[in-house]
Amino acid sequence: MTREDAIRHAATGAPLGPAEMAAIFNLTYSGFHKNAARGLYDVFKVNPPLGPKQYSGILITRWLAGEPLYVPTFGRKRKAS
Repeated sequence: MTREDAIRHAATGAPLGPAEMAAIFNLTYSGFHKNAARGLYDVFKVNPPLGPKQYSGILITRWLAGEPLYVPTFGRKRKAS
């Protein structure tokens, strides 16, 4: 799978597996698993996990676009200065 194919798949919002994540981050499959074991991609995981496809395509698409992954929806609002 090419990086462009993986990015298009992520843009649909579908859950991603290790192969797609490795392609997006330009890593080998084993390199991705080494980093995943260290917890580097935990922020992209869906909760609860859906089997081997456990990474959120929506969060990956936001990250690639430079957008915040999570936007606070409650709590104190900061005053603009």
